[in-house]
Amino acid sequence: MRRGQVIGSDKRSIITKQRTGNVGWVKNEDSEVADKLSQKIAHVTGLNTSENDQSAEPFQVVNYGLAGHYFLHTDAEEDQLERIMTFLIYLSDVEMGGATVFPKVGISVTPQKNMALMWYNFNTAHKEDEMTLNAGCSVLIGQKWILTKWISSKNNLFRRRCGLKPNLTQLDIEDDMNRKYGT
Repeated sequence: MRRGQVIGSDKRSIITKQRTGNVGWVKNEDSEVADKLSQKIAHVTGLNTSENDQSAEPFQVVNYGLAGHYFLHTDAEEDQLERIMTFLIYLSDVEMGGATVFPKVGISVTPQKNMALMWYNFNTAHKEDEMTLNAGCSVLIGQKWILTKWISSKNNLFRRRCGLKPNLTQLDIEDDMNRKYGT
């Protein structure tokens, strides 16, 4: 594992105070557990989670120790593979601190081992959704371990339907998402 990095203004990975924590990567092919978990995520989301065709990135494992945090950010990365969805799993409980917060929608999630969060990073018009602005609050006591799978638009673009109106939310189109095409 290495110190976590962020994408700088010049599109290069850099180490900053914006994100602390140690990061490692696990490919589906590296472990039967990773492969099965990726398949479960595909089943839950209805999206392709294969890394071989760049439909998703390898799992990112992150450990945030004492005071570990990740300042406000979004996960979309429009210039790269367009991370259309983030699927985050908490691998540990945290004694104090370490919440994942979404300030624009007033949500704060306390880490609980084996709990998962998922969100779309783009709205139905395929524009970066500002409501997904999120942060990992500082760990005050204990450690925070998370596992993240970013699912890209490649080979998934037509698996998620767009709305007929540009400002629809995911909940607005959920019923339509569950219908089969041509019915």
